[in-house]
Amino acid sequence: MTRRRKDGLMGIKGFGTERLMMGAAAAAWMMGIGGARAADAPMAPTMEATAEIAQSGEARTFDIPAQDLNAALLAFTERAGLQVVYDVDMVAGLQSSPLKGEFTPQAGLTRLLAGTGLIFEVSGGNRVTLARIESGNGDRLTMGPVTVEGRMENAHGPVDGYVATRSATGTKTDTPLIETPQSISVVTADQIKATKAGTSAEALRYTPGVVAEAAGAQTGTDVYSIRGFTNTVGNLYQDGMRRAGGNFYGYDPTEPYSLERVEALRGPSSVLYGQNSPGGMVNLVTKRPKQTPHGEVQFSGGSHDKIEGAFDIGGPVNNDKRFSYRVTGLVRDSDTQVDFVENNRQFVAGAVTWRPTSATELTVLTDWIRHDGQYVQAVPAAGAAKANDNGEIDTSLFIGEPGYDSDKNRRMAGGYRFEHRFDDTFAVRQNLQFSHLDMDRFWISNGSLQNDGRTLTRRVFANKFIGNVLTVDSHVQKKLDTGPLSHSILAGLDYHRLDYRTEGRYSGGSVANLDIFAPSYGAEVTYPNVSYFRDIDLDQVGLYGQNQIKWDRWSLLVGGRHDWARNVDENLLNSTYTRQHDTALTGRAGLVYQFDNGLAPYLSYSESFNPVSGTDAQGNAFEPETGTQYEVGVKYQPAGYNAFIAVSAFDLKRQNVTTEDPDNTNFNIQTGEVSSQGLEIEGKASLATGLDLTASYAFVNAEVTKSNQADLGKAPNRVPKHAASLWAQYTPQDGTLEGWTFGLGARYVGATFGDTNNTFKVKSSTVFDASLGFDLGSLASQLSGTKLEINAVNLLDKSYVAACDGVCFFGARRTVTATLRHEW
Repeated sequence: MTRRRKDGLMGIKGFGTERLMMGAAAAAWMMGIGGARAADAPMAPTMEATAEIAQSGEARTFDIPAQDLNAALLAFTERAGLQVVYDVDMVAGLQSSPLKGEFTPQAGLTRLLAGTGLIFEVSGGNRVTLARIESGNGDRLTMGPVTVEGRMENAHGPVDGYVATRSATGTKTDTPLIETPQSISVVTADQIKATKAGTSAEALRYTPGVVAEAAGAQTGTDVYSIRGFTNTVGNLYQDGMRRAGGNFYGYDPTEPYSLERVEALRGPSSVLYGQNSPGGMVNLVTKRPKQTPHGEVQFSGGSHDKIEGAFDIGGPVNNDKRFSYRVTGLVRDSDTQVDFVENNRQFVAGAVTWRPTSATELTVLTDWIRHDGQYVQAVPAAGAAKANDNGEIDTSLFIGEPGYDSDKNRRMAGGYRFEHRFDDTFAVRQNLQFSHLDMDRFWISNGSLQNDGRTLTRRVFANKFIGNVLTVDSHVQKKLDTGPLSHSILAGLDYHRLDYRTEGRYSGGSVANLDIFAPSYGAEVTYPNVSYFRDIDLDQVGLYGQNQIKWDRWSLLVGGRHDWARNVDENLLNSTYTRQHDTALTGRAGLVYQFDNGLAPYLSYSESFNPVSGTDAQGNAFEPETGTQYEVGVKYQPAGYNAFIAVSAFDLKRQNVTTEDPDNTNFNIQTGEVSSQGLEIEGKASLATGLDLTASYAFVNAEVTKSNQADLGKAPNRVPKHAASLWAQYTPQDGTLEGWTFGLGARYVGATFGDTNNTFKVKSSTVFDASLGFDLGSLASQLSGTKLEINAVNLLDKSYVAACDGVCFFGARRTVTATLRHEW
C-alpha cells in the first residue's frame, strides 16, 4: 500500500470540528466536515502549483452554476474525482463562480474559487492546500485545513486505495456512484492485491450479497451467486461487454492480475446489457495504458508448490503522449489442495492508446490466456455436510483418475474502445471485443455412494468446446438543458454473437469404484461414447435509451430497451435443427436526492429477461424468464474523507420459471417463481492515517414461491440468509513501524440448505485472512519501490463445506503466499 502523507486527509494540524457518528443499522462510520472562514482577496495560484496540479489529469466537462461554495465544491469533487477536506465555517456565506465547459483540475478549481479570497499551493505531489489571505496583510498566508488530493478518478481507470467513487457499469456513462440508484460494489486493484484473489469470484469475497464459493475452491472458473441466484449464461462481462457462457465451467477463464476493478451490479440489468439473470452481473474492468511511465515485476511462491511471476509495464511512447502502451503478463505453476489437481496458467495482455486530439481516443486491447488444471469435482454429502460412520471426507480427496482428468483452456481476444467528443455536450463511443475459445475437458465425477458409506461409483465424461464471441456496443451521449433540468441522454445499439461447436461424451464410459476414505488410483478408464455433437449460434440485438436528469439536488434515471434474441441449435448427429426467436422489452427507473452533508437516499425499479429453451406439451416455445426488482437505499460519501457507505433493501422476483406440468408430467409449464428479499450494507475507506478497510453485511431471504414440485416453499440451495465480512489493512505513517503493512480479515457465511428439497443443511463457517508487508525502501533508498509481502487465506486452516447441490464442495484451506515486488 502506498504510504500517505502524515498531514493527509485526517491528520491536518488545525483541523476543525470532527464528527464521528455510529449508525447501528449500518454498523459503519460517518465522518463530518470542518474548516475556517476565508477573506475576500483574489485567488492567485503560483506558477509551480499550476505546473504540478495540471499533471493530475486531463480536461473534464463541468456544468456547475454559481451557488453556495460548499455545494459547488461537492459537485466539483464528484465530477473531478478529487478528495477535498474543508471546514464548513471556512466557506460559509461564500458564493462560487460558475464553472461550465472543459477544464483541467487546476483551471476548474481556479475558476470555481475566483473571488472567494482563497488561494492554493501544491503541498506535495498532486496534493493542493487551500489557504486564505489575512485581512490587512496581503503578503501573509494563513494555511487553511483544506487539502485537495489530485486523484483524477474515472469510471474505467485506477483507484488509489479501496474507495471508488465513479463507475460506468450501472449507466454506461461515467457517473458518480452516489448518483446511481442501484447497488454497485467496486473491488479495486489495491484490494484484489491485498486479499490475494486468484479468480474474479475470489475478488468478490468481501462483497455483500455475493457468495464467492458457490462451487467451492475452484481455480479456473468463476461460480458465484448474487442476491440468491447462482450465475448462469450472461452474467460475466469485460469492459461492459458479455463474456462467453458466464464462465460457469471455465470456458472463458479470467486473470485478476489484468484487472483494474471488479464491479458487481446487484439486481436486474437487462436495460443496458440484454438477456441476464435477475440477481445481477459482474463487470471486469481491464487495465489500460497510462500517460505516465510505470512498471512492476513480482515473484511469488507458497502453498501447494506454487511458483508465479508477473509483470505490468507501460507509459507514453513519445513526449507528446499521443501514444501510450501497457503490457501485462503472468506465468504460474501450482498444485491445489486437491490431490492431482493443478492450477497452471500463462497469460499476456497488450494495449495501445492513441489520442490524436484531446477529444478523440482509441484504445486497442489484446490478450491470450492458457489455463491447465481440473474442475474440482464435488464429493458425497455423507462425510462432508452429513454424518458418515466412516468419518469425515478429506478435503484433498480426488474423485477422478490421474492421467485422465484434465481441463485445457485457451482464449485469444482482441478489440477496441473508441470515443470522440464533438464538444462539451456530444460524444460518440463504440466498443468491440472478439474472442476465440478452445477447451478440452475430461473428468470423472460423483456417481452414487453405496450403503457402506465409503464405496463411490463414478461416471466418466468428456467435452470439447470451440467457439467465437463477438460483441459490439455503439452509443451516443448528448447533454442538454430544458429549463431547470439538465439531461444526459444515452442512445445505443449493441450486438452479441456466440457461435460454437461442442461435443459431449456422457454415456458408455466406465471406471472402477473408489474408496473415498482410502482412495487407490490407476484404474482403467473406458472412454465414453458421443452423446451429442452440436453447432450452436446465439445472437442478440438490443436497442436501448437512457436519460439521466438532474434538477437541483434531484437525480432521475429512466431507461428502456428492446431486444431480439435468436438461438439456432444444429444436431450434427442426425442433421436436425432447432430454432428459437425471442423478443423482450425491459425498463428501469430510479430517483436519488443528494443532501449537502453527503447523504443520498434513493429508490429504483429494474427488469431483466433470460431466454428459456424448450416447449410445453402443446409444442409452444417457452417465453423468456423475467426478473423484477424494487430497491430502496441510502448512500453516504462524506466530503473530505476517502470513504463510501451504502445501505440497500430489495425485493426481487424471478418469474416464468419452468416447473412440472401437473396435467402431463413429461413436460414443463412456466408458472414457477422464485423470490428474494434482503438487506445489504457496505462500507469502504482509505484514510490518511494509513488505514484501508472494507466491511459488509447481507441478509437474503430467498424462497421458491410458485412451483408444482416438492421445492415449493423451500429455499434455494447455496444461499445463506446471513453473511458478513471485514478486512482492514494498516500502513503506519511514521514511528518505529513505518514501512510495515498489516492486514487482517474475517469472512462469515451463514448456514445454507444442501439440496432443492431442503433435506439437509450446510453449517455456517467463519474464516480469517491475513497479510504482512514490508517496504524495503525504508531501509535504503536503493531499495525504493521494493516490497515483501506475505498473504494467508484461511489463516487458521479451517476445514469447511462451502456449498452443496445434493453433492458438496469444500472451501479453500489455508494458502500462504510470499511475494517480492518491485515498482517504479
